[in-house]
Amino acid sequence: MILKDKHLLRLYKQLVLARAFEETMLELPKSVKLQEVVHSGLGMEAVGIGTLTFLREDDYVIPTHRGYANKIGKGISLKRMLAEFYGKMGGYSKGKDSHHMTVKEVNLIGKWGLIGGQFPIAVGLGVAAQFEGRGQVCVIFFGDGCSNRGTFHEALNLSSLWKLPIIWVCENNQYSITTPIARHTAAATIASYAHSYRMPGRIVDGMDVIAVHNAVQKAVRRARKGEGPSLLDMVTYRFRSHHERTEEIRPGKEINQWKEKDPVTTFKRDLMEKNILTEGAAKSINEEVRIEIEEAIRYAEQSPCPDPGVAFEDLFA
Repeated sequence: MILKDKHLLRLYKQLVLARAFEETMLELPKSVKLQEVVHSGLGMEAVGIGTLTFLREDDYVIPTHRGYANKIGKGISLKRMLAEFYGKMGGYSKGKDSHHMTVKEVNLIGKWGLIGGQFPIAVGLGVAAQFEGRGQVCVIFFGDGCSNRGTFHEALNLSSLWKLPIIWVCENNQYSITTPIARHTAAATIASYAHSYRMPGRIVDGMDVIAVHNAVQKAVRRARKGEGPSLLDMVTYRFRSHHERTEEIRPGKEINQWKEKDPVTTFKRDLMEKNILTEGAAKSINEEVRIEIEEAIRYAEQSPCPDPGVAFEDLFA
């Protein structure tokens, strides 16, 4: 897909929206008791937005517990997503589980109970997409630490054997909770695993939304043609700790160096240098995003709390 100016501006707005939502989630616990501890992906927005903004609505997506940008990139309702975090009936799961949110309308598949449990699910979705024959793909996000699970390698093996239309996207933020990648992974790169399973593996600058988009689109074209899966090692960084109750142990100098690559500010600068974005247009986008966030907060606050009697509805065995 060739990105025209209107597409670049859409990517920028999506990045601004994802960043604003991240910042909102960091502020809300000061005044509202959210349903879960916030796992911020501040700084990682380019991966989710660059990957998903221009995919098809019927493509399957499996996000992570840090997947706010993944969900926004997929195009779900900000109002209903936030209501879920508030534990309200207006949420996608009726306030029952923001961590495992599923949105059937856009094929966003909710999280799993165990780290690494999502990999076999992706294989199942890949089989379903292949069987349907409509050219769908499955995009699955996972962290660098998660790539050490046995289910990851089993799933990569099957996806390659069966040429499933799966794009394996590693949100490689350099840390598994607080353990740096050099201390938890013996492989030189996550992308290097692809060679063992006879699929393309590529290291991508995960702080560059255009680089992410281009790498994903290439993998998607290959998958839609029936040529099988790809593994993308998105090198990125989260500006916050593992979650908001985890003590920060990373060097401040390291964090600041990565902040110089902030995907929102650098993309804005690039667009302005190319005269695609003006300061006035940027202010208008900020205002649109502010209104959308405020409307989502208002919706979540006004949505009713679930009645205890519905606790066991929507359960299937």
